[in-house]
Amino acid sequence: MAATHRHGRVHADLGGVCLYDLLWALNPAERQTVYAYAEGEGTAWTEAAAVAGAPAPEALGERVRRKTKRLAAEQRRRAQQAPSPPAPGPAA
Repeated sequence: MAATHRHGRVHADLGGVCLYDLLWALNPAERQTVYAYAEGEGTAWTEAAAVAGAPAPEALGERVRRKTKRLAAEQRRRAQQAPSPPAPGPAA
């Protein structure tokens, strides 16, 4: 399995978020659509959903596109709000 290739396209499209957290939030059909998109089996989310075997690829592809974008934005927002680690103090 080419993990770097598989996730590279999605990782770039979503602004470098943690893909494992994002994939965990998806149901199996949505996850299969993301995998198909990442593998280049569709040039658009709708095509990827069709490759993944979705009965209504237009609806699923659009839903996955919006959902992954929303989840990625939420990850970035939380990362920005995370407290910074404390500065190292003087050596004892």
